[in-house]
Amino acid sequence: MGKRYLEFHYLPDEIGTYCVAKKKEYIGVGAALYHGGGLEEHPTKLMGETIAHLKAERDILKQQRKDKKAQLKHIIDFCTYMFPKKYDKALEDWLYIRRDEKIAELREAIEHIENEIKEIDEVIIEYIKDKEDFLRRLKKKREKKDDNNTIK
Repeated sequence: MGKRYLEFHYLPDEIGTYCVAKKKEYIGVGAALYHGGGLEEHPTKLMGETIAHLKAERDILKQQRKDKKAQLKHIIDFCTYMFPKKYDKALEDWLYIRRDEKIAELREAIEHIENEIKEIDEVIIEYIKDKEDFLRRLKKKREKKDDNNTIK
């Protein structure tokens, strides 16, 4: 595995967190902004870091997918232009077998990256839902406690 580097930046007044992630030659940026949604409770520092980090990792995966798709296009174009069908059968068999292997490998890598991106998207959505639900329950519990403590 290559070296990883994470750096978090916090916005003033607890409105969000940014994450810069570096992995090999890729740099990803993710942001977690707090919008409130009627909740007075602010998310914790860890919640913002987690969401920002997941988004930065997703950004890196998108860059990797883009590079793999470019490699795939270059291989297909190279073989099409450099070795047209007029060459002999032995060269064609040798070249196209290796090309097809490389194309299959790249397509599999692209599919794997796309599955990872989908998985991260699902994790982000589920994490945010769980945390919003937790904050709502916490707000209700505090309101109930305040109602019981008020003098009538």
